[in-house]
Amino acid sequence: QVVPKQDGAAAELSQRLPVRVEADRAAHLLVLVSRGGAAPHLLHRAHAQRHAEFAAWLLATFGEATLQDGAGVLDVAGGGGDLAFELQCRRGVRTTLLEPREVRLDGRQRRFLRKQPPGHIGPYRHVRALLDEGFDASAAGAALLREASVFVGLHPDEATELIVDAALKHGRPFAVVPCCVFPRLFPHRPCVRTTADFCDYLT
Repeated sequence: QVVPKQDGAAAELSQRLPVRVEADRAAHLLVLVSRGGAAPHLLHRAHAQRHAEFAAWLLATFGEATLQDGAGVLDVAGGGGDLAFELQCRRGVRTTLLEPREVRLDGRQRRFLRKQPPGHIGPYRHVRALLDEGFDASAAGAALLREASVFVGLHPDEATELIVDAALKHGRPFAVVPCCVFPRLFPHRPCVRTTADFCDYLT
C-alpha cells in the first residue's frame, strides 16, 4: 500500500472491508478497489496518459473476462470519454459511458477508428444521463446498472460517492480514483476535507 505523503489517514483503510484503498505517490490520489490488485503506476506518466494507465490497471486487476461480462464496463461521469475510448476502441473491452454532456470523438480518435479492420468493435456506447435516483429508478437505467460488469470512475468528482453506493447496491465490482471532495456541495459529510478523509468516509 502507498499512502499520501501529506496525510496518513489512509494508512489503516486497507484493513477495512469491502473496500481497499491505495494511493499514487505523486498525485496523492486514492484508488478504491472492491477486490485485490496493485495501485496504478502513474508516477512517471504524463497527465494525458492517465486513461491508458487506468485502463491497463483495470485489465490487470479484474481480468478481461470479468470486464467483458454482462453489459461490460460502466464508466460513470467519464467526461470526454477518453477512458471509455481506451477501454473499448483500443483494448476491445465493451464499455458504456454514462455522462450527461454531449461527447464527440476528436480527430485523433476518428483517425484511429478509420484505420481499424472490418469487424472492429467500434466506438463505445454513450448514455447521456446522470447517475442519480431517477436513473436507477428507470427501466433502462436499472437494467444497465444491474448488467454492467464493473463500475469505474476516473476523477468522477461529484459522482464518486454515487458510484460506490450504486455498485454496492447492485453487487457490482468497482474502482474509482477520487479527486476533489467538494465540501460545500456535500454538507452531510462535514468530516471530509481531504481525499483521505473522503475515502475514510466512503468505507
